[in-house]
Amino acid sequence: MIFKRGGVLLAATSTVLLGLVLVGCDSGSGGKGKGGVDVSAQGQVGYACQLAKHVQSQGDLGEMKQLSGLTGVQLTAVTKLVGAGHPRIAVLGDRQDYSEVEGISASQRKLMDPALEIASGFTTLKIEALHSGLDSLVEECDGLGGAKPAMAPDVSEDGMVAYACALTDKIREEKSSAGEASTATSPREVDPRMVEAQSVAALLGGWTNYEMSGHEDLSTPARQLTGAVSGDYMNPGSLDGALNEVAGVCSADS
Repeated sequence: MIFKRGGVLLAATSTVLLGLVLVGCDSGSGGKGKGGVDVSAQGQVGYACQLAKHVQSQGDLGEMKQLSGLTGVQLTAVTKLVGAGHPRIAVLGDRQDYSEVEGISASQRKLMDPALEIASGFTTLKIEALHSGLDSLVEECDGLGGAKPAMAPDVSEDGMVAYACALTDKIREEKSSAGEASTATSPREVDPRMVEAQSVAALLGGWTNYEMSGHEDLSTPARQLTGAVSGDYMNPGSLDGALNEVAGVCSADS
């Protein structure tokens, strides 16, 4: 479904600090992006958790009109960062054992069911499902434990754009993998590059047709990126082109 810009813009950001478990493939590729943001595997989960806590801190979502604005962008980004938007995950359905799924981290596995519930509530316009999934996901985030970051991630509109730009740089630096169509042959194989590209598109409002305030020039490449990663496989040509467009605007705005 497509949402237009409008609704309630959320200015406050949560100051809750998030702990992360540094286990398994959570310690995978990536690291500090521009501005010191953590775009590693665990950093992406941490950002998803912080976004979820921020939305939860706003209280009752109330009417669905709130989801036509920044709240909808943030919830969509949460699900994509966890990996719930990947088509290989969708075919498994919910309440599954993700322990054998390759390409996602241990922390992503723990958050997958509530993320799928959020995605379902969003697409079916069911507020109760949204709240249930959000509460469950935040609870799982709190249970991850581990060392706390020195500063809570910035989940304002500017912060989301900065994170998307840093994640774009990470994907492009790993172009040899990101520029190829997914080689997954089993429903239990997930291409992490596709998850990351979906996350960039979501953070920039590409999935909900939302223009990030002060960054309207990223809207077109964000929608192009969404198109490149919205099917069963990545379109390598479209993906590279869209990522280059996003990176170009990010560089110009920095």
